[in-house]
Amino acid sequence: MARVELRDDWTVNGDVEDALKTARAFLKKSGMTIVDSFDDEIRFSQGSSLWTRLFGGWFVSAATLPKMGTATFKRTKSGVRVRVKIEETLGFGVLDPLLHSKYEEFFKKWMDDFAADYGE
Repeated sequence: MARVELRDDWTVNGDVEDALKTARAFLKKSGMTIVDSFDDEIRFSQGSSLWTRLFGGWFVSAATLPKMGTATFKRTKSGVRVRVKIEETLGFGVLDPLLHSKYEEFFKKWMDDFAADYGE
């Protein structure tokens, strides 16, 4: 279980393929690597535990912090339900308050930007 994570969901117009296309474009734009992709789900990651531990979480950019996430897409009566989760994957050790805050700020802005790409 991650010590820092953010979840959100929203409903968009269109079909699942359109929602997937928008998600793939956003993930590419935000520097995420798509790890796995299915008809209704995308798994992605970014960052490196090695770099973060080597240089220290305080000194690396938030984009370099290790993280992973999942976006799922489900057709509903009112459109396509997009559910997104992003979480830190630093691993063992103490997550000090400054690094915790750095993750939270990054996740909040990232999620807002993701939703904005759907017009939310």
